Amino acid sequence: MPRCSPAHLWNLPLAVSFDGWGGICIFRAVLRRFSSLALLTAFILSCGGHWYVLQGIAWVGMVRDYSEKVPVLTAVKMTVSGQYPCKMCKAITEKRQQENDKLIKLPEFKKDFLHSPALVLAEPSSAPWIYVVTEVDPVPLRDTPPTPPPRQA
Repeated sequence: MPRCSPAHLWNLPLAVSFDGWGGICIFRAVLRRFSSLALLTAFILSCGGHWYVLQGIAWVGMVRDYSEKVPVLTAVKMTVSGQYPCKMCKAITEKRQQENDKLIKLPEFKKDFLHSPALVLAEPSSAPWIYVVTEVDPVPLRDTPPTPPPRQA
């Protein structure tokens, strides 16, 4: 295995090895997967996905508990109907409502975008274009390029 250095870090296969300095080399594919997973997790959490995960855990527990007393199909119907919430479902609903109340109570700003203009600019006047017509032809082009100066020895 080649020595791990910053130049070799991106060209090595997917693996982890110890280099001569006592550190751990983590290769590009591992970093890419980790950063993608971290970005996805941050996005889900920022959108409130943790509440859906907790709700799913609560529903699985409810189906398990209800299926001990009634058939599984009836337990699933009881779980998703919302008529028989468990303690965890009630707590999740309460916390989500508190979070939404915090978001709603943000201060509102006065929207005064349509003020009377402080300075009125007059419309610029336009003048007709005057074209000059001349009888003189433009300078004719030479047919051959100028001769280069002689080289000095």
